[in-house]
Amino acid sequence: MRQKYPRSGLQVRYLTEHYGHVIHDYCNANDPVCASGTNITAHLVYPEIWDTTAAGWVQSVLDQN
Repeated sequence: MRQKYPRSGLQVRYLTEHYGHVIHDYCNANDPVCASGTNITAHLVYPEIWDTTAAGWVQSVLDQN
């Protein structure tokens, strides 16, 4: 199964070079949208799994500025 919305190498390089310091990517294993998986639940549980981690990352970025 292919990713539904893959980014090209050029897009990834651009995002990394220009926004890498202020963006972070989360992708659960077997997510059909970002990991070519087949488990839709993997796509639906991001808030349960990543909210605390993502909030901590945002706070660390804010603390650097």
